[in-house]
Amino acid sequence: KEHLLEAVKPYGETVMLAYGGGSIKTNGIYQEVMDVLKLAGKQVIEFSGIMPNPTYSKVMEGKKVVQENQVDLILAVGGGSVIDSAKAIAMGALCDQCVWSYFTTEQRPEAALPVSVLLTIPGSGSENNDQAMITNDDTLLKLSCRSAVLQPQYCLINPEIFYTISQEQLAHATVMILHRMICDYLLRCRQGANQKQLKRLEEGMRLLMRKARQLQTNRFDDDAWNQL
Repeated sequence: KEHLLEAVKPYGETVMLAYGGGSIKTNGIYQEVMDVLKLAGKQVIEFSGIMPNPTYSKVMEGKKVVQENQVDLILAVGGGSVIDSAKAIAMGALCDQCVWSYFTTEQRPEAALPVSVLLTIPGSGSENNDQAMITNDDTLLKLSCRSAVLQPQYCLINPEIFYTISQEQLAHATVMILHRMICDYLLRCRQGANQKQLKRLEEGMRLLMRKARQLQTNRFDDDAWNQL
């Protein structure tokens, strides 16, 4: 709580709290975050209902909320879908053009509202990169946009939050991480990486699987969560 308090203090008065289907209200995270934001003297605008594989229409809905309420900071509480939506909303809030054009052309946003993250489920890596991935409702195209202005200001991770993750969510998170590692491995192979680099990646994948298996039987293993 003290870390979140210090993290939100430097920004303006109005914070948009972005989250998904509402699980944060049943596991206690929502109330803890609201208490901290109240203590920091922030006005909170809630933006909920962000779904897996976030859509462009939801981003535009969030853009409207941010602009109407003159939001100073977007706090994304959730996993990759919530974080990606928050990033897209953040860049849309400071531009007049079609946000989707950033996903379909080489043009990149030069400014965005600050986005901060409280991670509730691992897997996507969006909390630690400058990329957002959104699906267009009309065309069903799922595209990404990358810009330095989309890098989150900070990310808070408390392994205790992960204790309530279901077996299905754990499996999904593990597969997502493994998929990214395999893609990186194959890319490096194609680029002619040396054996030392490849062995490091292979060991990383083995470590991921070991830690995931440990968490299947002991959800309270903080070291395994940190490694994951």
